[in-house]
Amino acid sequence: MTNEIIQGIAATLHNTFGDGYEIYQNDVSQGLQEPCFFIDIVEDSRVRRIGKRWLHDVSIDIQYFPLLDGSNEEMCNISEQLYSILEFITLTDGQMLHGFEMRSEITEGVLHFFVNYSVFLIEENDEENEMEDASFYTGVII
Repeated sequence: MTNEIIQGIAATLHNTFGDGYEIYQNDVSQGLQEPCFFIDIVEDSRVRRIGKRWLHDVSIDIQYFPLLDGSNEEMCNISEQLYSILEFITLTDGQMLHGFEMRSEITEGVLHFFVNYSVFLIEENDEENEMEDASFYTGVII
Protein backbone atom coordinates (compact mmCIF):
# COMPACT_ATOMS: atom_id res chain seq x y z
CA MET A 1 0.00 0.00 0.00
CA THR A 2 2.90 2.36 0.69
CA ASN A 3 4.07 2.17 -2.94
CA GLU A 4 0.53 2.96 -4.13
CA ILE A 5 0.46 6.06 -1.90
CA ILE A 6 3.83 7.22 -3.24
CA GLN A 7 2.61 6.67 -6.82
CA GLY A 8 -0.54 8.67 -6.03
CA ILE A 9 1.56 11.55 -4.69
CA ALA A 10 3.89 11.41 -7.72
CA ALA A 11 0.93 11.46 -10.12
CA THR A 12 -0.60 14.44 -8.30
CA LEU A 13 2.70 16.34 -8.43
CA HIS A 14 3.16 15.56 -12.13
CA ASN A 15 -0.42 16.60 -12.97
CA THR A 16 0.05 19.91 -11.17
CA PHE A 17 3.61 20.90 -12.06
CA GLY A 18 4.12 19.10 -15.38
CA ASP A 19 7.24 17.83 -17.10
CA GLY A 20 9.39 20.79 -16.02
CA TYR A 21 9.81 19.25 -12.55
CA GLU A 22 11.56 15.95 -11.95
CA ILE A 23 9.96 13.67 -9.36
CA TYR A 24 12.29 11.24 -7.60
CA GLN A 25 11.10 8.31 -5.53
CA ASN A 26 14.51 6.70 -4.96
CA ASP A 27 17.81 8.07 -3.66
CA VAL A 28 19.78 10.04 -6.23
CA SER A 29 23.52 9.98 -5.62
CA GLN A 30 24.43 12.41 -8.41
CA GLY A 31 22.76 14.39 -11.15
CA LEU A 32 19.77 15.83 -9.29
CA GLN A 33 18.01 18.08 -11.82
CA GLU A 34 16.42 21.11 -10.20
CA PRO A 35 13.65 22.08 -9.79
CA CYS A 36 12.57 18.70 -8.47
CA PHE A 37 10.66 16.81 -5.82
CA PHE A 38 11.94 13.88 -3.79
CA ILE A 39 9.33 11.69 -2.06
CA ASP A 40 10.67 10.13 1.13
CA ILE A 41 8.99 7.81 3.64
CA VAL A 42 9.37 9.07 7.21
CA GLU A 43 7.35 6.35 8.93
CA ASP A 44 5.21 3.42 7.88
CA SER A 45 3.10 1.52 10.42
CA ARG A 46 0.19 -0.89 10.75
CA VAL A 47 -2.02 -1.43 13.77
CA ARG A 48 -4.51 -4.28 14.02
CA ARG A 49 -8.11 -3.22 14.51
CA ILE A 50 -11.25 -5.30 14.99
CA GLY A 51 -11.32 -8.61 13.12
CA LYS A 52 -9.26 -8.73 9.96
CA ARG A 53 -8.84 -4.96 9.68
CA TRP A 54 -5.54 -3.10 9.89
CA LEU A 55 -5.00 0.66 10.05
CA HIS A 56 -2.07 1.48 7.78
CA ASP A 57 -0.43 4.89 8.44
CA VAL A 58 2.21 6.43 6.20
CA SER A 59 4.12 9.64 6.98
CA ILE A 60 5.72 11.26 3.94
CA ASP A 61 8.35 14.00 3.54
CA ILE A 62 8.20 15.62 0.11
CA GLN A 63 11.39 17.57 -0.44
CA TYR A 64 11.46 20.34 -3.00
CA PHE A 65 14.76 21.55 -4.45
CA PRO A 66 14.19 24.98 -6.05
CA LEU A 67 15.47 26.15 -9.40
CA LEU A 68 17.11 29.18 -7.78
CA ASP A 69 19.29 27.97 -4.93
CA GLY A 70 17.82 29.09 -1.59
CA SER A 71 14.83 30.96 -3.10
CA ASN A 72 12.47 31.29 -0.14
CA GLU A 73 9.82 32.92 -2.32
CA GLU A 74 9.81 29.98 -4.74
CA MET A 75 9.66 27.44 -1.88
CA CYS A 76 6.82 29.30 -0.14
CA ASN A 77 4.81 29.34 -3.37
CA ILE A 78 5.35 25.60 -3.86
CA SER A 79 4.42 24.93 -0.22
CA GLU A 80 1.10 26.78 -0.63
CA GLN A 81 0.28 24.66 -3.68
CA LEU A 82 1.20 21.42 -1.91
CA TYR A 83 -1.27 22.17 0.90
CA SER A 84 -4.16 22.21 -1.57
CA ILE A 85 -3.15 19.47 -4.02
CA LEU A 86 -2.10 16.88 -1.42
CA GLU A 87 -5.21 17.20 0.73
CA PHE A 88 -6.71 14.43 -1.41
CA ILE A 89 -4.78 12.04 -3.64
CA THR A 90 -6.13 9.35 -5.96
CA LEU A 91 -4.52 5.93 -6.04
CA THR A 92 -4.18 3.88 -9.23
CA ASP A 93 -7.26 1.82 -8.27
CA GLY A 94 -9.33 5.02 -8.01
CA GLN A 95 -9.42 5.12 -4.21
CA MET A 96 -9.08 8.62 -2.73
CA LEU A 97 -7.04 9.25 0.41
CA HIS A 98 -7.18 12.29 2.66
CA GLY A 99 -3.91 13.89 3.71
CA PHE A 100 -3.71 15.22 7.25
CA GLU A 101 -1.27 16.78 9.72
CA MET A 102 0.33 18.72 6.87
CA ARG A 103 3.18 21.07 7.66
CA SER A 104 6.22 22.49 5.93
CA GLU A 105 9.64 23.82 6.83
CA ILE A 106 12.64 25.13 4.96
CA THR A 107 15.96 23.64 6.03
CA GLU A 108 19.32 24.31 4.37
CA GLY A 109 17.72 25.65 1.20
CA VAL A 110 15.29 22.74 0.76
CA LEU A 111 11.53 22.76 1.35
CA HIS A 112 10.28 19.82 3.42
CA PHE A 113 6.54 19.23 3.18
CA PHE A 114 5.19 16.63 5.60
CA VAL A 115 1.86 14.85 5.13
CA ASN A 116 0.26 11.71 6.57
CA TYR A 117 -2.15 9.28 4.94
CA SER A 118 -4.16 6.50 6.59
CA VAL A 119 -6.07 3.65 5.01
CA PHE A 120 -7.89 0.62 6.39
CA LEU A 121 -6.76 -2.71 4.98
CA ILE A 122 -8.70 -5.96 5.18
CA GLU A 123 -6.72 -9.13 5.63
CA GLU A 124 -7.68 -11.79 3.12
CA ASN A 125 -7.30 -15.49 3.92
CA ASP A 126 -7.17 -18.17 1.24
CA GLU A 127 -9.10 -20.66 3.31
CA GLU A 128 -12.66 -19.96 4.27
CA ASN A 129 -13.47 -20.55 7.93
CA GLU A 130 -16.96 -21.93 8.15
CA MET A 131 -18.89 -21.41 11.33
CA GLU A 132 -20.10 -24.53 13.08
CA ASP A 133 -23.48 -24.81 14.76
CA ALA A 134 -23.65 -23.18 18.15
CA SER A 135 -26.41 -22.79 20.70
CA PHE A 136 -26.74 -19.75 22.89
CA TYR A 137 -29.13 -19.15 25.74
CA THR A 138 -30.14 -15.58 26.22
CA GLY A 139 -32.40 -14.52 28.98
CA VAL A 140 -32.55 -13.69 32.63
CA ILE A 141 -31.74 -16.34 35.21
CA ILE A 142 -33.77 -15.97 38.37
